[in-house]
Amino acid sequence: MSPRSLHWAVAFLASAVPALADEPLPPPAQYFFITETRVHVTGVLARDLVRIEPVSGIEDTWEIPGWRRNVHPSADGQYVLVGNPGLNLLEGVPTPERTVMEIWAAPGELLGTVPLGTLMDPADLEPTASHHRWIAGYQWTGTGWRFLTPDGQFWHLSPNPLRLIRE
Repeated sequence: MSPRSLHWAVAFLASAVPALADEPLPPPAQYFFITETRVHVTGVLARDLVRIEPVSGIEDTWEIPGWRRNVHPSADGQYVLVGNPGLNLLEGVPTPERTVMEIWAAPGELLGTVPLGTLMDPADLEPTASHHRWIAGYQWTGTGWRFLTPDGQFWHLSPNPLRLIRE
C-alpha cells in the first residue's frame, strides 16, 4: 500500500469511528498537536481560541477565534480548514445552508465558508442512529485540501485563491 493510500485509509477509519459509534463527542478540552510538516496547533479552551504556529516560527503565530475540534492546517501553517464541530457527523436535520467548513488564513482572517448544499443534497446524506455522515476524510495536497463526500465524490478546496472544485 502506498503512503498516500495508507493516509486515506487511516483518515477514513478515523472519521468513520464516530459514525460507527454514534456516541457523543467528549467535551471541549485543551489540546496540542504537531503536523508532519511541524505546524503546531493548540486548542486553548481558557481563551476560547485555536493558536497556529506555522513552520516559519513562533514569531508568526496566529489565532482563530473560538475553540475548534476539527482543525486541518496547510503544510506551511498559513491556512487552516476548520471542519464541522461534530467531525464527520451532522446532528439534527441537515440543511443546504449549514456551514460544514471554514477556511482561515494567517493572521486570523476568515477567507470563506462552505455550505453543505454546495457539496451535495442534504437529503442524500447517510444517516446513522442519530446523525448524518457528511464526509469521509481530509488530506492536504500541496495546493489545498482534498476530501471525499459519502456519495463517492472527491473535491479539492484551494485557499489561495479560494476555490472549490469537484474532481
